[in-house]
Amino acid sequence: MSSGRSAWPTPVSCRAFCIWVTSLLMLGACGLGGPAHQPPPSDIAAVVEMTNGLNFSPDEITLPAGGTVEWRNTSFFTHTITVDPARASNPDDVRLPPGAEPFDSGEIPAGEVFRRRFTTPGTYRYVCIPHEGMGMIGTITVEPAA
Repeated sequence: MSSGRSAWPTPVSCRAFCIWVTSLLMLGACGLGGPAHQPPPSDIAAVVEMTNGLNFSPDEITLPAGGTVEWRNTSFFTHTITVDPARASNPDDVRLPPGAEPFDSGEIPAGEVFRRRFTTPGTYRYVCIPHEGMGMIGTITVEPAA
């Protein structure tokens, strides 16, 4: 005996299901494409990932003067690389060696990269502006060229 109800979903529930699936696929794909998911160029001295855990990995690196760092946003979030005490929430979170110029990457969307060459030896401490308060802070030690 039939209850008179169709086994097929109603158009409204089909539409809601399609929206739900599309949203899920879009969220899942966010940050999964782009240069952050490809091998870095051979001239990169160090690679740092910006993660969904709101941290830099690794959070401390050492490289020779003249070396280039590539930050890779492999997370779903937009991040920054900021070495500018005037832009940091807490200026003590940022440090530059004498003679080095402050810099800010601007927003780095999911899946994108930012590269910076370091020529001035010393210690750089940098933050991600949107996540500084959550402890997203990293350190770079640039050693004098041999």
